[in-house]
Amino acid sequence: MLMHPGMAQEFYVELPKLGRILIRSVRGDDDARFLKFLEHVSAEDLRLRFFGAINVHEPQFIHNLTHPDSGCVAVKVAVDEKTDEVLGVARLHRIAKSKSGEYAVLVRSALQGQGLGWELMQAVIREARTAGLEHVEGLVLSDNERMLHMCQELGFDIKEAGEPGVRIARLAL
Repeated sequence: MLMHPGMAQEFYVELPKLGRILIRSVRGDDDARFLKFLEHVSAEDLRLRFFGAINVHEPQFIHNLTHPDSGCVAVKVAVDEKTDEVLGVARLHRIAKSKSGEYAVLVRSALQGQGLGWELMQAVIREARTAGLEHVEGLVLSDNERMLHMCQELGFDIKEAGEPGVRIARLAL
């Protein structure tokens, strides 16, 4: 199980250019917030995250993002305290029958490089440790330099994934 009773489900971070940001677990009423969030993510950033074009207006896609299986998926969202808008999201999916979890992080395109992705990744790492996982890993396109750089700074081991243009970033916890 990823979500543990007693674990801080929400907390605030202060970022120099963004101000006070709430990081909390996703809620069932976040569908409209996610749709608006995705309108602020470029097609290129969606390609880097999902490895191809994706229809972000598909209701089932939005529903899957906002209604995860809490037994194996944890989703954290970064919310602007003043506007209640989603600024970024991070997922941790426990890999079945293992002590590993797969991460994914996405931040509004105009807000990248300001520390929000870093804070969301730290939330994923804390969640993984609390759940007793031994590794966190993610597939990253080789041209996703920003994600690869962040992972490198956080101590992830980065290797070729066996597919052209794809790397695997893995952090031992």
